Amino acid sequence: MPEQITPEEAFTNVIELDVDTEPLREHVVQVTYDRAGRRVHYAVDGLTRHIQADIPVVQRLTAGFGLITLRPLSDGHSASCHGQGGTCRIGPLYVSS
Repeated sequence: MPEQITPEEAFTNVIELDVDTEPLREHVVQVTYDRAGRRVHYAVDGLTRHIQADIPVVQRLTAGFGLITLRPLSDGHSASCHGQGGTCRIGPLYVSS
């Protein structure tokens, strides 16, 4: 049975990294979680794009990739763009204590 995560440990951050994109252009994204410092460092193509401080301390971290279209709410509902797409190649993944 998988380990249960408490509400205090469960969190999702959506971070806009302000990176120029175009079809078939690849980027190297590095996310470094500093448990002792309670922060996450985001870099794209070797350049720091964001540092998030005061994050929860977790014992287990699950990383993922999402393609999200953020649009303003209209009449209390969100609207999706149709036809957007993306590719993601994951690897290598390094974990250290």
